[in-house]
Amino acid sequence: MDIYDYNKLSGKALAPDATQEDINSLGEWFRCYGMDYWNGEYFSVDRGCCLYPIMQEVGYDDYNVVGYTFSSNPDDRFIMRPLSGEERAAGIRGREKEKRGVLHENVRGGAG
Repeated sequence: MDIYDYNKLSGKALAPDATQEDINSLGEWFRCYGMDYWNGEYFSVDRGCCLYPIMQEVGYDDYNVVGYTFSSNPDDRFIMRPLSGEERAAGIRGREKEKRGVLHENVRGGAG
C-alpha cells in the first residue's frame, strides 16, 4: 500500500459489495497517509462518508483499533472486554452504595 492507492481502496470500500477487509484496508491507508482527514473521532472520506475505528477494550480506558466501520453506532464501534468477577462485584457494590446514598439524601431532605 502506498499514498497513491487511495482511489482504488476508497472505490472498493465504498462499493455496495464491500467486504470488511476492503473497509479495513481503507482505514489502514488513512492511518498511514491520511491523518489530515482525522477529526478526533473519524476519518472524513469521499461522498460525505465517515470512517470510524472499531475499538476493542484491553484494559481500563485502554483500547486497540481492530478494524474500521462506516457506522456511527457506538455498539458497532466499541468491543468491551468482559468484566472479571471482582470488577463485576465492585460495580454492584458501587451501585448499591449509590442507591443507599440517594435514599439517605431523600429521607434527610424530606425530614428537614
